[in-house]
Amino acid sequence: MYSGWPADRAREVYKMLQEYSIKGTPEVYTIALRSCSLTGDLGFALKIYEDMNKIGVQPDEMFLSALVDVAGHARRADAAFEIIKDVRAKGFHVGIMAYSSCMGACCNAKDWKKALQLFEEIKAIKLIPTVPMMNALITSLCDGDQVLKAAEVLNEMKELRVRPNEITYSVLCVACERNGEAQLALDLFEQLKVDGTGLNPTIVGCLTGLCLQMFSYDLSLGNIIVRFNQGKPQIDNKWTSSAIMVFRQAITAGLLPSSDVLSQVLGCLRFPHDSSLKTTFIDNMGISCDMPHHPNTNSLLEGFGEYDIRAFSVLEEGGLLGAVASTSTKYSQIVIDARKSNIYTAEVSLLSTFKSLKHRLAAGARLPNVTILLPTEKKQVDLDEREKTLKLAGRVGQAVGSLLRRLGIKYQGEESHGRMRINGLTLRRWFNPKFTSAPSTGAPVELLPLPSRLAKGIADQQRDIRSLSL
Repeated sequence: MYSGWPADRAREVYKMLQEYSIKGTPEVYTIALRSCSLTGDLGFALKIYEDMNKIGVQPDEMFLSALVDVAGHARRADAAFEIIKDVRAKGFHVGIMAYSSCMGACCNAKDWKKALQLFEEIKAIKLIPTVPMMNALITSLCDGDQVLKAAEVLNEMKELRVRPNEITYSVLCVACERNGEAQLALDLFEQLKVDGTGLNPTIVGCLTGLCLQMFSYDLSLGNIIVRFNQGKPQIDNKWTSSAIMVFRQAITAGLLPSSDVLSQVLGCLRFPHDSSLKTTFIDNMGISCDMPHHPNTNSLLEGFGEYDIRAFSVLEEGGLLGAVASTSTKYSQIVIDARKSNIYTAEVSLLSTFKSLKHRLAAGARLPNVTILLPTEKKQVDLDEREKTLKLAGRVGQAVGSLLRRLGIKYQGEESHGRMRINGLTLRRWFNPKFTSAPSTGAPVELLPLPSRLAKGIADQQRDIRSLSL
């Protein structure tokens, strides 16, 4: 009987063996069992086991493993336990292969209580579990939302000197993300490094995703702290630091960050939309003005008051690794294609373009127009008894439009049309805001940046000295 045969063919051959009273070897019956695994036919598998007992063929380890595996594919963890109990009662040896298949049966049946029971039995008989067996146990616990217990089992696994692998940590990190266990996920990340286990995209994505969840929660509660290092605002938040750390270590490990991971890290670098915070930004730049009367100061702020400046370096690294398409500002017409971008990536890409254009303007160059391509959504509506397709703005388009309005930048086009255009002259004026309270002779001293104020003070002193000498 050939193991590569289809299930129906293998079953026909087995029936022929029974019809002609041919006493096969355990290997023959094992092949017949494997045909049952494909269909999950536990009834026929148990009949094969019964036939073996009748004709006195002793099952070997491979047969028992295959029989329990059928119970697993049938999602019958209770049947798997009964099989092992019956085999042991008959005095047959039950080894690691059969127990491993039984643990797999518990995993397939999503019965974490049976899986834990089996683990206790394995420890009681001093059997050293395999890594796949422990992975099946941890998967059962995680599927049952017992992630804390799964973490305890991981520690027991190490005590038994069974080394976890990437699959072990991937299953745990996915469960942590699903259950919002961010701190546990970071603890697992530290254990992973100690164990010398490699990173993979699943683990990295779960960790940065959890950091974004927790950062967004802090943001909603107003718990984001912004400190000023040498006058530059920087977010002081545990989840921001953790997201950047995971991102850097993934790159060091040779992993290409996905677009989702990049967006999640950037999302942890957002400044709160707080007018008092922007006033603090202005004060730390050495400018004194009334924000409600001077809203067009965003172009003077670090990160334009929207993102921590570290977001620009993270985006640049992502662009160099191919995680996001780079936008060149060297041409007379700049096009930012955000149709396949995530929200935070699209926002930082736009701000990064503004940052480059600001340097270009400082060098005396003319600013080009900026076109932004955005994703749209289609919706079928009934209008005057006719079905019509409407184009609606997607979440990315809505976010970009909202960002431009907060910055005070005027644009042509609609988010729902999937195309927005910012005139170069509009940007030039935005980069050089005029304050309504400034006299005709120029901006008052208290509105000038600190370096400009110092330069003006020196010039005034020199003029006074010349006046005295005359």
